[in-house]
Amino acid sequence: MTDLKTLGKYYLLSSLRILSNLSSADKSYIAERASLRELKRHENLYLQGEPGQFFYIIVNGSVELYKTEKNDSQTEERSVGILRKGDFLGIISTFTDKPHIYSARGMGDVKILQIPKSDFLEMIERVPTLSQALNKVLTRRLNATPADSNYKIVETNVISVFSEENESLASQYAIELSDQIVQLTGKKAIVLRFNKRNREFSPNIAKIKSYHSENTSETIEIFSKYQNSYHYIILDIQEDDYDQTRTLLNKSDFCHVLTNPANFSQKDFLLKYDLEKELNSDYLKVFNLLNFIEKKSFQKNVTKISRDVTGMRIGLALGGGAAFGLAQIGVLKVLEKENIPIDIISGTSIGSLVGALWASGIPALEIEEATESFHSLFDILKLVDLSLIPRKGLISGNNIRKFLEGYIGNKSFEEMERELRIITCDINRREEVILKEGSVVNAIMASTAIPGLFNPFITENGTVYVDGGVVNPLPVSSLTIEGVQRIISVNAMPSPEDSVRSNKINQSIMDIFINSFYSLQYRLCKYSFQSSDVFMSPILPNSSWYEFHRAKDFIQLGERVCEENISAIKELAYKEEIFKV
Repeated sequence: MTDLKTLGKYYLLSSLRILSNLSSADKSYIAERASLRELKRHENLYLQGEPGQFFYIIVNGSVELYKTEKNDSQTEERSVGILRKGDFLGIISTFTDKPHIYSARGMGDVKILQIPKSDFLEMIERVPTLSQALNKVLTRRLNATPADSNYKIVETNVISVFSEENESLASQYAIELSDQIVQLTGKKAIVLRFNKRNREFSPNIAKIKSYHSENTSETIEIFSKYQNSYHYIILDIQEDDYDQTRTLLNKSDFCHVLTNPANFSQKDFLLKYDLEKELNSDYLKVFNLLNFIEKKSFQKNVTKISRDVTGMRIGLALGGGAAFGLAQIGVLKVLEKENIPIDIISGTSIGSLVGALWASGIPALEIEEATESFHSLFDILKLVDLSLIPRKGLISGNNIRKFLEGYIGNKSFEEMERELRIITCDINRREEVILKEGSVVNAIMASTAIPGLFNPFITENGTVYVDGGVVNPLPVSSLTIEGVQRIISVNAMPSPEDSVRSNKINQSIMDIFINSFYSLQYRLCKYSFQSSDVFMSPILPNSSWYEFHRAKDFIQLGERVCEENISAIKELAYKEEIFKV
């Protein structure tokens, strides 16, 4: 990489799900050929009928696709779809040399990476894994826009639902998933059944179509009739007809399997149905059958899955910054009060601590009350247990561990009320590590181990973890690489312009070390927040990183800043494309 602009594009590309697993060389290659383009609200990216000159990737914001139609003497616009962070534009015209089928315009401030067509085609040849992923998107778009179509939808997503152990429950799941998709987005969804025993019924029977098919050719013919009319097709599959099951699974973009994960081999399943090409993709989603037995857990889990399927999940990224990070508690209080549905949280350093407490089900008010014991620096020092022989860090961290265990206990990530991702750094490999299984307290200790100040966290196999802020001080990318398209980020790193006490003349050795550490982290934060939809930076003036006894001031600031941004947050949380097609 030759300059900071290329570095910024590299970072943005790395945060996108489809590109995150590419090699550094491939991402650098793409970054050098991409340019960043910004759109304002209602500004057109391209118009219907224009030749395709670029391939586009949405980095941030939303883009509306619309079709212009002439009706008698009037020209009307009809919205056909909204694409968000991580989605592609111009893929059909780039691959097929056809003009753009739709026009595209920003729905607000939008950031887009664009790659010239010639560079893009060269890139596809160079990176075959990317070509495979893009071909899936291209297939969905082409299936939704056949030559004789009036182009009502952008793409059709086909989801197979499958269970060997409980076919009846799988059918209920298919119906409920379809229901939830419609309720969340207003998009069209239908459940298709072939040669299946009808045991379950729906209040709206029109959304379920059952067919008896004599052979796979007839099945494909029937299935094809729905591809350009529905945004989502849910295939309720019957396992005992191998040929038909294989045919439908190969027509699907995703397969949801309800089973006992301990007895299920994803590789064997894919090989059995000639799906070898999906071995390293996100095609197969395996869900524990036991999580759907009880009515309450059934509803909760289907809701969670449907939010993921439709791109409605909301992620919250909480950054590191010691006492500055206490402002995040104030943000959580406002999100709770306004009933903003946060689905997944990622946290670094202090953000991992605050985020984990909230993800475990502890209300923000109780988290705030936990800070009230820090009345003075003396109270804070009670948590500080100096290492007798400070070879690896001044503070051992045992008292902090006891503090955390008093609230979280020995809970694992799987036991959290909300999904949680905690960022740490493998110091020997100098790599970011995203922790999402095992002990939550251990993960927090790993993420908060500031080098030199705290002892590093060492695993049983000898891996040495230090503060996650070393590699990712504002962990937006840990959400985007999982496909989360709606992200709120809260920065806790003071910028050079922020008026904080780090500017005092008589700084201690620790002040100099910590502020130098945070200065480097802030530079990384500048790249991270570009991928978030709502960015907040509640930095308290005339404060310092160690002033935990001023928790009330930090928290009040967090509340105020979040309230100032609540309109944008509500729009992000609840606004979705409601289509009547």
